Amino acid sequence: MVAHTPVPYITEADYLAIEMNSQERHEYIDGSIFAMTGASREKLLAYQSIPSVQEYCLVAQDHYSVKKYTRDKQQGWYVDDYSQ
Repeated sequence: MVAHTPVPYITEADYLAIEMNSQERHEYIDGSIFAMTGASREKLLAYQSIPSVQEYCLVAQDHYSVKKYTRDKQQGWYVDDYSQ
């Protein structure tokens, strides 16, 4: 018999804290964290074309840089840049 363990919801603040100390890059989607193999312009454009994706974050590994992309129904996508 297979035991099903619920996946805990990760807040944005917890994700950012985890990512700052991580040696790998991760994606944060709807409260879950997924390992990234690398971001490309094509991959980002593919995410932006999915209608259900309303928001996503990109976090740099080698310097302090966080960019939060949010969909605006009239204007398309906008970015909040939390880089230093």
